[in-house]
Amino acid sequence: LIDQDNKAMNSEIKSYSMGNGNKQIMWFLSPPYERGIAVYKIEKSNGVNDMYMWLPSFKKERKISSRSKTKSFMNSDLSYEDLYSRKLEDFTYELVKSDSPNFYIIKSIPNKDIESGYGSHISWVDKEKFVVVKEESYDENRKLIKTKTMGYIEVDGFYIINTVEVLNAKNKHRTILEFNDIKINTGLKDSDFNRMNIRRIPLEK
Repeated sequence: LIDQDNKAMNSEIKSYSMGNGNKQIMWFLSPPYERGIAVYKIEKSNGVNDMYMWLPSFKKERKISSRSKTKSFMNSDLSYEDLYSRKLEDFTYELVKSDSPNFYIIKSIPNKDIESGYGSHISWVDKEKFVVVKEESYDENRKLIKTKTMGYIEVDGFYIINTVEVLNAKNKHRTILEFNDIKINTGLKDSDFNRMNIRRIPLEK
């Protein structure tokens, strides 16, 4: 996390995920005062999603309600909504005219029955790799809220995000995520995503 005066605060997180990110647990490893804080997220096919946060200092779980979707995740420039995968059918799309030879530029607007803190997104999609490398998110008044830029590495034939930088358009605060020691096909099972598992940091798989 980097403020407009370039003062930085670093955190380290361990994350497990399955099913294209539909099941995920994140455990904070550092700084020491955040160690053990965990986030549990399950996205269901019926659209009913569960997100809980484990707060070890209080020995308490807190459910993240739909009303909290727009709030900042751990003082970062990501909201809780940003942690969820977007469902294709929840948006309408428009191809933005562009002379770019390398990118498709796509505008996505949440359907009226979808609760969202955003009015629209504009995404730059790499024409060769079909991955989003940049995205601007706007409010309902078309005012820019944040800009994300993404980097990728290839692991076993898959393009996987290894960097995300989020710039808050209002206060110029930045969040930089760097993904290291990425492993796929590690043998994770559905039982690894039992909610009780958020209460302890797992050993290496």
